[in-house]
Amino acid sequence: LSKPYSNADWLLSHLVRGVEFSDRAATLLDAPWSAMVDGAAGIGSGDPAAIEVLMETILISGFSMAIAGTSAPASGGEHLVSHYWDMEQHCQHEPIRALHGTQVGIGTLMSALVIERLIALTADDIDPAAAAARRPNATWIDAIDGDHPHLTPDVLASIKDQIRAKQRHAGDLADELTAVRARWDEIRERLATVLVPPARVWSALVEADCPRRATDINVSVEHAIRTLRVCRHIRNRYVALDLADDLGLLEQWAPDIVALTQAGAPT
Repeated sequence: LSKPYSNADWLLSHLVRGVEFSDRAATLLDAPWSAMVDGAAGIGSGDPAAIEVLMETILISGFSMAIAGTSAPASGGEHLVSHYWDMEQHCQHEPIRALHGTQVGIGTLMSALVIERLIALTADDIDPAAAAARRPNATWIDAIDGDHPHLTPDVLASIKDQIRAKQRHAGDLADELTAVRARWDEIRERLATVLVPPARVWSALVEADCPRRATDINVSVEHAIRTLRVCRHIRNRYVALDLADDLGLLEQWAPDIVALTQAGAPT
């Protein structure tokens, strides 16, 4: 289910950071994905024909990654949510909370709402000078231990390397966001072309009888909010969570987004 949103993250990284992007890989899954969503109820009940569609979608997703030479077509911010929960559990010598796909399904709803809010912004909402003032240097990265209370020191050291590799500061950040602001109408329009309404993903999860809320897998609301705020730290891959945080919006959006997923049928 994450495909439209992982593709949006990949496209955003292309438009903002110049990451290589393949239209062929990005669109390969469009038709199978729609068929899979349409067959969600059958997938949930184990109908053989629907499971065949699901397996085709999974296989073609693999082909899209092979064509792209990267997992980006199928792995964006929603996967960071799932990987983060696994890292916490492993660091505490606890079993994982749920299957990877289950966690990604929940993360997809969160990521979808972040991207939806981003493309609702206008160029006037992008303030490069304010972003540079919030992030004048990288010293804040040394103090992120408190944001990751369940990770071990070795893992914390590794993720600090990851966030340092992708995070920009001061003039570099201001320059990047100035370029984003100048092209924002184009960026938001291109992102909108690859997205589907979050409510469609929610409906598919309902029809397939899948967990949809963080609390369904024993992640508290507070924990889910923190996850959405900090999971971007764990990997040097630019996603919508990074842009939202650079704009100073992710922290204020996270509680609302988690509340929407908890309440049901986000729109």
